[in-house]
Amino acid sequence: MAKSARTNNVRLNQLRAQQQAAGRRRRLAIAIAAVAAILLVVAVLIGVALFGPKQQAVASGPLDPAVYTTLSTVPVTTFDRVGLGEGVSNPPKQVSAPALTTDGKPGVLYVGAEYCPFCAAERWPFVVAMTRFGQFANLQATASGAPPEAYPNTATVSFHGATYTSQYLGFTGIETQTNTQQPLDQLTGDNKTIFDTYNPGGSIPFIDYGGKATATGASVDPSIFAGKTQQQISDDIANPSTTIGKAVLGSANVISAQLCLLTNNQPADVCTSPGVTGAAATLK
Repeated sequence: MAKSARTNNVRLNQLRAQQQAAGRRRRLAIAIAAVAAILLVVAVLIGVALFGPKQQAVASGPLDPAVYTTLSTVPVTTFDRVGLGEGVSNPPKQVSAPALTTDGKPGVLYVGAEYCPFCAAERWPFVVAMTRFGQFANLQATASGAPPEAYPNTATVSFHGATYTSQYLGFTGIETQTNTQQPLDQLTGDNKTIFDTYNPGGSIPFIDYGGKATATGASVDPSIFAGKTQQQISDDIANPSTTIGKAVLGSANVISAQLCLLTNNQPADVCTSPGVTGAAATLK
């Protein structure tokens, strides 16, 4: 083979080798870049998780006295006008259980959590009904959990730290977690036994009415409270023509009917009112 031909072949082989090496380096660079990008994303996610802003609880504080006054002074005539209302479901179910008493009176046990949107919804008619038989103190204003919780940031009240005074009923309110799902009140002793026995699925909210009936879940649709403050909700509750008023007062009539079964129909002005006597037919 001529010298020039051999030289050309050598150069051709060198060129091919250089091209192959360049291709390998290019593929390696692409692979390294891809791995680096993945590692960067992972590092960012870890950094956010460890050092980024944490989901903050919606600030809780004492409920505005004006809101409580509105909730606790709904006229009997307004309850009667609403009757069973609209959008009310899930009434208390009668059970055969040992009597639940508190301080020698029929006891009502509520178990929920601040993050729970269904608890947030149910506290409104429950508070309205219970204030027909007594008075709360130290109710807190709060809201249900932030997204991705369903019905996020539903304005409500909390029973954590609250007390209840009544000549007819006793009350125990337990909020097991905050609205960021941190531990709060502990469910112990007889209350835990009741919760586990009559609510084996562990659903919340759970209410035991004196060992005579239980209710699990919300009786009103949480979505009706979307975007409203405690003040706006209480104003709507006092207005029987609003969606909230019809739902909350209708549910409160049903709850009141159940409470009247515990108090031997006392106080009479509540338990003999048409709104309550009509709602009693829903109890089974």
